[in-house]
Amino acid sequence: MNRQRIIALLRRYLPEYEPTGIIAAPEIAMLSSLRDRRQARKWARLHCGLAGLREMSEYQLAATELGLLHRRAERGLVDDVSFGRRRDGLLASMKTATSGLLGRLAGPPRPPWAPHGPSCFRPPPARPAPPPPPGQTGLRPSRVAWTHDGAGPGGP
Repeated sequence: MNRQRIIALLRRYLPEYEPTGIIAAPEIAMLSSLRDRRQARKWARLHCGLAGLREMSEYQLAATELGLLHRRAERGLVDDVSFGRRRDGLLASMKTATSGLLGRLAGPPRPPWAPHGPSCFRPPPARPAPPPPPGQTGLRPSRVAWTHDGAGPGGP
């Protein structure tokens, strides 16, 4: 199968996995370009060392195999049970790779293939803690008994 057909498969089948958080539109675009794939591996190596390079390579391979698996299933070459097992294994590999890379990143550098948008290789921004319910200060009660005159435990 030539490169253009593989790219078409990736663009056709991978978007359905976006809700899982394992892949996002910028990753699909990255996977569709040899130059961007190479850039992603360089980025992973730069920020996460050789382990990051391996994880990015595994992610790219698993994503490509996932597209090819869909094509084989569409042609009736894979039964439903085998498809499900293989799909789940590939998704697990992709999740392991993204988790491994995110765990190694010292800071949240923006992937070059997703300079402004979401990416599964960029942790989501930290969310502020929700406000306490009405009538509560949000402070945990102290276990130390204070006396009525303001002295600490045991008196003045």
